[in-house]
Formats: sequence, C-alpha cells, structure tokens
Amino acid sequence: LTTAQLANSWRIGTKNTTQSPLPITLLSFDAKPNGDNVDLKWKTATETNNDYFTIEKSKDGSTFEFVAKLTGAGNSYSILNYSTIDDNPYKGVSYYRLKQTDYDGKFSYSNIIAVEFNPNNTSIFSVYPNPINTGGTLNLSITGKIGEEVVVVVHDVIGKENYSKVVVLQTEGDNVYVIDESNRLAAGVYFITATSNQTIYSKKLIVK
Repeated sequence: LTTAQLANSWRIGTKNTTQSPLPITLLSFDAKPNGDNVDLKWKTATETNNDYFTIEKSKDGSTFEFVAKLTGAGNSYSILNYSTIDDNPYKGVSYYRLKQTDYDGKFSYSNIIAVEFNPNNTSIFSVYPNPINTGGTLNLSITGKIGEEVVVVVHDVIGKENYSKVVVLQTEGDNVYVIDESNRLAAGVYFITATSNQTIYSKKLIVK
C-alpha cells in the first residue's frame, strides 16, 4: 500500500469528517517474523485525541484476539514510531490489524496484513517454480510418510481461498504433485499452506 492508501485505511465512526478530524494519520503498519516472535511496528504522522493502540491477530482474517496494548500520544503533529512483539504467534499464515481508540471511546481499524510464520523454517513441502508466470504449472514437493493425508490450500493475502485439495502421500520421503488450477491465479501474492497432523506449514507464492 502507498502512504496515501494507509493514511485513508481507517474506518472512522464519525459521520462528518469536516467537523470531526481523523484520529490519526497512519504512515505504515508492518508485521515481520523475527526468531520465535513477530515484530509489529507502525508510524503515525499526526494524532488527535488518541488514547491507545491495540494489536489484534486472527487465524482466518475475520475472528480476532488481543495481542498487545500501547498508550497513544494524545495529540501530536510530528512523526512517531511505535513497536511491540507477539511472543506467541500462530504457526503458518496469520493476520494482524491495528486498532486505535480515542479518549471518548470511539475506535477505528487499520487494514489487515498477512504474516507467514514458520519458526523452525522446516517446511514439509516446497513450491516451484516460484515466482511463477500467470498460466504456468505449479508443482508441490511434499515430504512425509506413506498414507499420510496433507490438506493443501492456496489463498490470497486477505484470506480468500483459491484452491484446496487433500493429498495422500504415496511414497516415503518426497512426493511431487501438480496443481493444474494454478493457471487460474491472477498476478499477485498468495500463501500456500499444507496441514498435516494438526501442524500447518506455509509458503509464499508470487504470480507474475
């Protein structure tokens, strides 16, 4: 997103923005894996009547839970930087959003951002080619035991599912599968998850 898009990404409870100014101007909001944690950082250009920020996370992009709370600046007209961590992130792909609350209790949300978190960096599968051209054939190499069921799902950055399939591994070790439906994916960024034995592994896919 551009700075202008981020600044306009808040859902405000006021009906007349000419009389009730935006509570903050958000310049950036980022979430990145760092070891066993996810680092969360955001930057504001202005703040008006801003009491505090709340970080929330979700597994599906719709049901969120509390992560952390930080005090806001109240009123500010200079660039301010904030940061906190999620020390218990979900494995695989999760979604974060920033909630801002005024002194009078009104609140607003940022856009939702997706994060891929694999703490051990030992995915049971690989995706190739990656990046892939639109209309190309996507290959998955999955490692596991014979007879093991793996649920493979392809979804975009806002959580919309584009493809899903349950595969049963036929050999011990590496198994290669072709997803013919990959040629339906428009250019953009996607996440491919493989769920096996209640463990979720994830890879980012770029379609050109």
